[in-house]
Amino acid sequence: MRTPPEISVVINNFNYARFLPEAIESALNQTRKPAEIILVDDGSTDGSQDFVKSAYDSRVTLLVSANFGQLNALKLGIAAANSPFVALLDADDRWRPDHLSAVAEVLQTNPEVNFVIANNTKFGDAEGIGYSITQNEDYGYTTLAGLTREWLGAPTSCLVIAKQHLQFLTAFPR
Repeated sequence: MRTPPEISVVINNFNYARFLPEAIESALNQTRKPAEIILVDDGSTDGSQDFVKSAYDSRVTLLVSANFGQLNALKLGIAAANSPFVALLDADDRWRPDHLSAVAEVLQTNPEVNFVIANNTKFGDAEGIGYSITQNEDYGYTTLAGLTREWLGAPTSCLVIAKQHLQFLTAFPR
């Protein structure tokens, strides 16, 4: 069995200063620490950048761009990541403390895996199970459930992807 690979965390943010503490703290408080946490602020005007600068030291790398949208923010964060795997986290989401440990276990025991979709639970006004499986399976794709009219694919915050497989994002225009 191989050593679990390092995982960088990329948080994308646009005007979610009110949610940032929970998102960042959930990344910092993982039982398996991330290699780095990169927060990309996509031109926020709500004080997000000042909050991150004042509340976090070198534990969180802040990248700032003009407001070009989520895809551009993710591209910047992924390009800056130094680990072989990148875990994506939206600024209005949070992880359970064992999120990266569970992902690292999958990656360690399955060296051929380069894309992990984790379970998620909705909270706040959208409480309930968002997507859940009972065992590790390779579905090979995410799907839209036509009968329920609910998206069963993975939210951004559930994705951990090998950085080498994310290079295609750089081809997309801003």
